[in-house]
Amino acid sequence: MPGLMDATVGPRHCPVVSQMFRSCYARRGCVDRHLAERPKWPAARATRVDAVVEPALTWVPAPLARRFGALLVDWIGCVLIASLFSRPMVQGWSAPLVLIAEYGFFLGLFGATPGMYVARLRCIRYADGGPLGIPAALLRGFLLALLIPALIMDDERRGLHDRAAGSIVVSATAG
Repeated sequence: MPGLMDATVGPRHCPVVSQMFRSCYARRGCVDRHLAERPKWPAARATRVDAVVEPALTWVPAPLARRFGALLVDWIGCVLIASLFSRPMVQGWSAPLVLIAEYGFFLGLFGATPGMYVARLRCIRYADGGPLGIPAALLRGFLLALLIPALIMDDERRGLHDRAAGSIVVSATAG
């Protein structure tokens, strides 16, 4: 059917139409013949897709010293708060529980814990730079409380807890 392969209707213009034509050709057993007639379709399609795809966002990770300082400030605050309702030096679960709750609340709603605010850091979504959200912040806090995921980092200084939550810690900009 040569009329179906017009440039105005063919797979070059619409992926849905393209899929329809491919399934039609597969049923008739003439896929190879039609692909041989129009060898430029994959190249034209790849060029068009490459033009539409935007480059990925790149973030400059925060220095490790400031991240550790922020965690230290947060941990001291968590131990002080946990001492109001338990003995954190005896009951080891209370301070990490407060840390997880702190990360869920502050990171989920404000993008920075009190320690991060003092160290001028922000925790943002890696994909688009938006706020992290409470569920992802709770997951990040839980994995941070386990400590081991935070020690395994990649070249962007993202620990396993950051990768699981889809976050990155960056320096807060002025303004």
